[in-house]
Amino acid sequence: MRPSGEPPRDLADRVIREALQHPANLRAFLRQAVPTLADAFDCERGRFLPPQFPLDEPPLQLSPVLPLVLYTGAGPWQNNRTLHDLLGEPAEFHGFVPQWGPLFWELSQHSTDELLQSGDAWQQVLAVLRAQAEEAPVFERVYVEAMRRLEELAAQNHVRWYDLMRIILTWGLWRRPRDERQALLAAAQAVQVNVERQKEIGLMGQTIAESIWEEGWLKGEEAGRLKGEEAGRLKGEEAGARRVLQRVLSARFGPLPEDVVRRIEACTDLARLTAAAEQVLGLEAPEDLQL
Repeated sequence: MRPSGEPPRDLADRVIREALQHPANLRAFLRQAVPTLADAFDCERGRFLPPQFPLDEPPLQLSPVLPLVLYTGAGPWQNNRTLHDLLGEPAEFHGFVPQWGPLFWELSQHSTDELLQSGDAWQQVLAVLRAQAEEAPVFERVYVEAMRRLEELAAQNHVRWYDLMRIILTWGLWRRPRDERQALLAAAQAVQVNVERQKEIGLMGQTIAESIWEEGWLKGEEAGRLKGEEAGRLKGEEAGARRVLQRVLSARFGPLPEDVVRRIEACTDLARLTAAAEQVLGLEAPEDLQL
């Protein structure tokens, strides 16, 4: 059977759960959702539980739970919000049900700029998830800016930086159209100011790409692609690579000279555009770019 071409349905749940196992990410989220309570939680001793209601051993004793939902959908949560909302007839029984409802923190209620400018690494990653439905130029701007702002974290807490970068890369390579992937990976490497971290990003991207292949998505796309569609895909990848190259150059040097922009726009060689993005770290000025 040909793969559907869709990422795993639980992708958001996977990456969010994995990220929130890091105490700093968990505390950052709690400060967003319950600022008056967040600092009282011992995040270092938090335990990752399966998605089910936890009960302790003593009979008739429930563990205190903060029911908190991080909703990453593109629009507001449109479903039930309280336990009462789930109840059917007879209505006479409703009075015996506890007044219980989770706290919803909805990503769609926060703009990408608000999240990027928060000064918090966790929120800057959420900005990339928030931008998933945007057109390519907008997504690329948020993607590159979030990675650039995470650079300071790399020196302070490399493990946390690695985990957050993996979320951004996973989201970009899984959620964005196929013709954007190569440019997004090149941008992730180009924005790093450290050669070793560039190598880490390259290996990270390779691992993610292999997992996509194993899911059957890329294999199905390759098997069913016609020659004309391949040409269109290549043009799309070239356009994406040109946008990303300009983005990472601007992130490092500011507004680009017109002649540099013209040279980039005139280039139709995907391999040269990708290689040029990898040059950015070693350039002293944008005019030194080799295309």
